[in-house]
Amino acid sequence: MINYLYQEQNWQSQLSDLITDPLELLETLQLSPEQLLSGAILASKQFKLRVPRAFVGKMQVGNPLDPLLLQVLPHHLELEEHAGYVTDPLDEEAANHIPGVLHKYQSRFLLTLTGACAVHCRYCFRRHFPYQENLPKHEDWLNIQDYLSTQTQINEVILSGGDPLTLSNRKLAVWIERLESIQHIKILRIHSRVPIVIPNRLDEELVSLLKNSRLRIILVVHSNHAAELDEFTCLKLSGLAQQNILVMNQAVLLK
Repeated sequence: MINYLYQEQNWQSQLSDLITDPLELLETLQLSPEQLLSGAILASKQFKLRVPRAFVGKMQVGNPLDPLLLQVLPHHLELEEHAGYVTDPLDEEAANHIPGVLHKYQSRFLLTLTGACAVHCRYCFRRHFPYQENLPKHEDWLNIQDYLSTQTQINEVILSGGDPLTLSNRKLAVWIERLESIQHIKILRIHSRVPIVIPNRLDEELVSLLKNSRLRIILVVHSNHAAELDEFTCLKLSGLAQQNILVMNQAVLLK
């Protein structure tokens, strides 16, 4: 029943209606505070719990091993250090040529438009990324535009973050229009977990913006478990497919 309540809310309300206290999350799922193992509170202070109530509504009440809960609940094991593990496992610092830009592959170009996410996944590999130094401002766009104009082998731009779909449709429209002005850019790929945790983000305005772009739009959502894909979520995603917007999924292998 809880999911149906959130289906009526707009996505902005859901994005601001978050659980950030681990004890509140356990209480909502009727789990005892003892489920929060020693050190988990400290883990949450280092990387804050952040989960929309709409996503919590997909979790199994009373199940401490719910696969959706385990993705977001802070854990004491996060505090352990292991030899060979680094804070930049993909070596993104070396590809960070311009603020907001990661250019690792010849024909692809990634923009980190925001450091904000709708949900904090405990396995996040960008929790240490220097977002404050990488939020592209207007003047940075001029440098990005100059860079792209000289890199004619680039035909695909990826919007990432953080999560680009935490931005308003108006801000997204500005960036899409900018990229459309560069003729050798043909594909726009948007990586986002928001449609999985807040399906209402796929509103009519966003769908219209994407389907009317001259760029080929690919939305790569992030779902790790079948329980995330309830009927309402699948309905929203299929609506994109009906508009010839390619929907793909990325997932991580979780124990």
